[in-house]
Amino acid sequence: MYGLSLRDALRADPFFTPLRAFTLMVFVLLYIPCIATLAMARRELNSWVWAAGMAAMNLGVAYVTAGAVFWGGRLLGLN
Repeated sequence: MYGLSLRDALRADPFFTPLRAFTLMVFVLLYIPCIATLAMARRELNSWVWAAGMAAMNLGVAYVTAGAVFWGGRLLGLN
């Protein structure tokens, strides 16, 4: 696997399919981006509880949406 470009290494990997790549992109698009966002939410809301709830909600939405994209793609035969 040494000496291969990233594109060739990903194409050679049987686990990393285009559907899984798209699912990963959907998840990364929706999850909470960084700790600075949580810090600003805590500052604006005056509570770590609300900031943690916001982070949990974002992660939950990202997880459920990515799962729906993955299983929907599998049902359509895109695996």
